[in-house]
Amino acid sequence: MKVRKKWILLCLVILISAVFFAGCRGRDVYEEQNKEGYTVSIRYDACGGEFTDAHTPVIVDCYNLDQYEKNTSGMVDLRLHAPQDRSDIKMRKGDGNFLVGWYKQCTKNADGTYTYAEPWNFETDTLTLDPNKEYNSETPALTLYAAWAPKFTVEYYNMGEEEPIFIETVTPTVELEMPNWDEKTGTQNMGQFPKREGYTYQAAYYDAEGKNPVEGAVLTHTGSLDVETAIAKDPTMKIYLAWREGTWYKISNVKQFQQNVNLNGCYEIQNDLDFEGTFWPAAYMHGDFAGKIMGNGYTIRNVTVEQTNAKKMNTGLFGTLTETASICGVNFENVQLMIQTGFLNNGTCVGLLAGTVKTGANVQDVTMTGEISIAEEAVFASSDYRLDRVCGSGDVPVDASGISIKDPNNILSAGLEETEPEIELGTGSETETVPENETETESEDEIVENPGDAGETTEPEE
Repeated sequence: MKVRKKWILLCLVILISAVFFAGCRGRDVYEEQNKEGYTVSIRYDACGGEFTDAHTPVIVDCYNLDQYEKNTSGMVDLRLHAPQDRSDIKMRKGDGNFLVGWYKQCTKNADGTYTYAEPWNFETDTLTLDPNKEYNSETPALTLYAAWAPKFTVEYYNMGEEEPIFIETVTPTVELEMPNWDEKTGTQNMGQFPKREGYTYQAAYYDAEGKNPVEGAVLTHTGSLDVETAIAKDPTMKIYLAWREGTWYKISNVKQFQQNVNLNGCYEIQNDLDFEGTFWPAAYMHGDFAGKIMGNGYTIRNVTVEQTNAKKMNTGLFGTLTETASICGVNFENVQLMIQTGFLNNGTCVGLLAGTVKTGANVQDVTMTGEISIAEEAVFASSDYRLDRVCGSGDVPVDASGISIKDPNNILSAGLEETEPEIELGTGSETETVPENETETESEDEIVENPGDAGETTEPEE
């Protein structure tokens, strides 16, 4: 048999006033339900909260027992419906509380708080009623009281700071995914944890001193909620975050390196990388690299880069290593730099590692082998450029003995008769000047360095 019920929204203050001022207007509502056979009422008291759609603290459900099947004892078992599960009803009690559940007993304390007992389980509990008994909807067969508790929160702090950087509201039984590394992309997944611009998450602690680390794949709230009494304990949990400066990537394969191009990025190499048959990111070749590469002794091999834009000022595996750049513990093996177009601008710098290495850049424990080759059709229109085996401008402690230069037109040996260019050949730490007329005329002031922001290369007019 189809089950039917009705629900009534009542505001107690309005109801009492209506009885006093409007001649039992509220009672008329109940009498109407009684006439239609809906004599059994269940009263839901928001207990300090509110049903927001009707702006009332109380709603009443009315049932007609004649429309329910009886059990083997001739009684009716009513399965109640939680008010908060209905799409047309919402509940709230300020922003700092959440609904724990509904209880059969509620006592208001002197301090304005409530004490609850006998929780009602809407999934398993039923209300057993005698259909032969007379009921009046104005007198509820059962009253259930809403129990509220302070919202459980997680406050996130940077280590050493006193103000939280983020506050998240959670349920008492929440399990928050801890930050982790995506093995496919080499990037860090922060999940629900807050991010910090320019930093990478390292660890989380329960204490400000960093002595009690959060371990495991998920973070569970340390507070608790007694469902039998609706009493919350320690609803606020503080988590302290330790960070590593820079946006770091963990690189285990070439694809990860290619997909995470960031001129300010920091890369922790975790495997040998072989670029045979694939590309080196073009943004690095002419860009201003301000990040870090921690090689951990691994090898990056078989890289081929082609210079095809004669206007670019700095060319190499990296266009420029800026003052903040750091490359440590990397073996570059069989790197090929192909100069296809030559140079048009004064101050152009070219090297297998970088065109320019700024003062302050950190290059340590780096080895390099390979070749710089100059195409026969390359045009050197500028008379002021620097080409070095490791870097065109700058000084780095890298042995250049394993780097050769292929110059089919003997441009670097004979020079150009019309422009008499000055070309510097060096080993990375010591430079040998080989101008056509054997006289050294170039000064440091003649070199135009790119002062642009990281990732941007300023191209002067021809």
